[in-house]
Amino acid sequence: MVRNPQFSIAGRKVSGSVKLEKVITDAINGKTVERVSLYVNKTQFVDAGNSLNKADLAGSAITDLNSVSLTTVDIPALVPLQSYVFVRIGLKITGVEDMIYTPVQKVNL
Repeated sequence: MVRNPQFSIAGRKVSGSVKLEKVITDAINGKTVERVSLYVNKTQFVDAGNSLNKADLAGSAITDLNSVSLTTVDIPALVPLQSYVFVRIGLKITGVEDMIYTPVQKVNL
């Protein structure tokens, strides 16, 4: 599960953080985190297939599931000009096709 998404803006850069919760923990059925991604788009349709820019963090680089921070994502020039973007974080689990996403959030630039 993806919990407590937080986003911050500094100039034209977005950073994000989440807490990951492993629900299935047994050795047979438990899965590992493949990657966590921060997506930015100019519309509320933002995910792995619809983004202007993104940042990825490999599952092997995660040392604490309670505090996962993603690197800053640059917001490209928006045409037509707008003063906000939509962001969300996605979790990719190893061996599972679909991602788990946080709710979409609108952030002002």
